[in-house]
Amino acid sequence: MATFSEIKEVRLRVDDPDGFIDIQDVTGDLPGSPVNQTAYRHEGLYKYHDENEWVTLNLYVSDTRLGVWFDANGEDYACVKAIKQIIAKLGKEIRLKRSDTGAESTEWTGLQDLLRYYENLLAEFQEDYEESVSKAGPRWGGSSAPEISGGNV
Repeated sequence: MATFSEIKEVRLRVDDPDGFIDIQDVTGDLPGSPVNQTAYRHEGLYKYHDENEWVTLNLYVSDTRLGVWFDANGEDYACVKAIKQIIAKLGKEIRLKRSDTGAESTEWTGLQDLLRYYENLLAEFQEDYEESVSKAGPRWGGSSAPEISGGNV
């Protein structure tokens, strides 16, 4: 199973949770003076300190799923799968928010912007993943069509 440091790296690369630059695994009590832009994993939940209280973060992908994807094909694969999962869940949230409000509210617009962000991020990660796969393993040779009489037949 993937380690916390491997899962943490995937989470930070795909911004799940969004807006944090570090994640710390905490055993025992949560810190008395938390660091800004740092999420804390405590007893299986991700939390951050907001004003005077600890708030549990809503994640789009579980540690278990990230670990399975990481173990299957590595970090790039886990990132691509995680972003696809995030996009799917954001799509559902957008539909629910629109049907609740009946119009394009600021929350709906914010979710729409977040969805576009993740779609662009997916395109970048997909390129990285495909490049890493193409460089992995032996190559058996080319498969281009031979040129006969000045054209491909």
